[in-house]
Amino acid sequence: MRSLLITYLSVGILFVAISVPLIRRSVPPNRWYGFRLRRTLEDPEVWYAVNAHLGRRLSWVGILLMAASLACYLAPGMTVDAYARVILVVLAVSLTVAILWSMAYLRTFHHS
Repeated sequence: MRSLLITYLSVGILFVAISVPLIRRSVPPNRWYGFRLRRTLEDPEVWYAVNAHLGRRLSWVGILLMAASLACYLAPGMTVDAYARVILVVLAVSLTVAILWSMAYLRTFHHS
């Protein structure tokens, strides 16, 4: 289970690391990295705002994933299968919420 802990902590760190440039608005519109939808790619103002929003959510996904990974690792009686399932659910739910929240934020921008 230790290798799973290291893997999940690393994934959490990766989420935080990829979120920082988005939060700092240092990633210009592109087709590889960021919240790449037609609406964000069409307008740099929308791109930077929505990607900063998503970046903050992704950082929380990473922090939550690391906290859950460590908490479950330290939980007495936690089996490897249960550990993997719990962390997968935490990741899937938190990432889905982050994306849906950012999509809702995108809808607050009106077409000009």
